[in-house]
Amino acid sequence: MNRRNRLRMSWALAGTVCLAASLSAQAAQPSFTLSAKGLHDNSTLPRAHAASAKDAAGRMCGGDNVSPELGFSNVPAATKSFAVTIYDPDGGQGLGIVHWVLYGIPAATRSLPRGIGAQGPAGSTPGTNRTGGGGYYGPCPPVGDKPHHYIFQAYALDLEPGALKPGLTRDALIEAMRGHVLGSSSIMLRYAR
Repeated sequence: MNRRNRLRMSWALAGTVCLAASLSAQAAQPSFTLSAKGLHDNSTLPRAHAASAKDAAGRMCGGDNVSPELGFSNVPAATKSFAVTIYDPDGGQGLGIVHWVLYGIPAATRSLPRGIGAQGPAGSTPGTNRTGGGGYYGPCPPVGDKPHHYIFQAYALDLEPGALKPGLTRDALIEAMRGHVLGSSSIMLRYAR
């Protein structure tokens, strides 16, 4: 093998080693994680977290409309704020229903206490839920439906709290976050009546 080919192979090998070391370092860093206290992915959401309003048929949803306690861990170093959404892809006859949109949550926040969904923590910005208002609106699937899936999604963002205007819908928030997500995590919980 001539000198030129040996040099090419050395550079290729060095590049492979650098790439492997970089991927190994990334794999060693734990991923940003969303958790719901006392609940596990694919478990049943307790009734207290269901809506306290009436459904379309005039029946009470039967819950207390209390948002569950959520926690953030392994937060990326450059995080300036968080966003949280809850979405039911089974609701609205398969078109989906948005139950909570909250963003601008200060980066120092590591948990959202149980029941904070009415206003959100200090400094956060409410988005628009299925009712056209802000705040948490608990599940209320039709009686007799198979369990609906509620996707709790959290995003670590490089956006300062207050960077986004109040009242964004889930779709508008997703569009506004493009290019600003440092990490995301989700859990799925089920609920039926």
